[in-house]
Amino acid sequence: MLFWPSRNVSDNPWHTLWHYAHGRMPDWVNGGNGEVAWIKRKHRGIQWLDKIQLPRKSQHLKYILQPKFTIKFDTAFDQVVRACADLKREGKTWIREELFRGYCALHNLGFAHSFEAWDGDKLVAGAFGLQMGSIMSIDSVFHHVSNAGMAVYGQTLLRLKERGFKLIDVNYVSGPFARFGEEWVPQWKFEELLAQMMKERPTIADGVAASVLPESISVVLPFSRAVEKFVGKIRSPYIEAQTNAEASPAEARAEQSDTPTTPKSTESSPSGKPKQAA
Repeated sequence: MLFWPSRNVSDNPWHTLWHYAHGRMPDWVNGGNGEVAWIKRKHRGIQWLDKIQLPRKSQHLKYILQPKFTIKFDTAFDQVVRACADLKREGKTWIREELFRGYCALHNLGFAHSFEAWDGDKLVAGAFGLQMGSIMSIDSVFHHVSNAGMAVYGQTLLRLKERGFKLIDVNYVSGPFARFGEEWVPQWKFEELLAQMMKERPTIADGVAASVLPESISVVLPFSRAVEKFVGKIRSPYIEAQTNAEASPAEARAEQSDTPTTPKSTESSPSGKPKQAA
């Protein structure tokens, strides 16, 4: 394990864990396309699992609480990530091939998980993310059938809450899922929560052991965080997304302000990778 790995994405699972443990996320550097790297923005989107707000629309509640779909976990991880990375969705993806290989390796190690909606023998929606203690990230969501994405996302939140998880790292607050109660917090606050919650060990199912960071990361983590905090006082650790020239004034202000607002778009946040509407 290299000390302070490159910010470039790779297929090394320990490299990926290092960056997740330091509060970074993989994303387009400019916020919309091109180079993908491990970055920090000024704010992070989160979902507290004790503040879940179920959507008011009856069709959404129908599929979340009395599901038409069968919800499964970790039965088709590769398929889920491939579907999230499918270029047919938007013509671009931040999930590079080396990231895909790294995520699959982390799944085999027990850190990365998939959350799936099935209609019979067909995978119709899914999401994936990494576990860091009692925090689970949900990095991307796809759907092939209406309401299936909402069902898998909503039922995953409820399942993780039941299993003792406390927080979902959603990267960005996004229109379709903001209705569940997503909110922005400063990046420094997210990193404080991450440091606290990484010590906890909930699991997604009985008989499944919680994966523990290898010593090559955990032993140096307090020191490396302290160094990054010190360096951050000299040079900003945040990478600003390029403001879309066609964005509304409110969206532009949201990118530049200290307290971003939830975007009105049902597709994505003002900048950064979208989770995708359900």
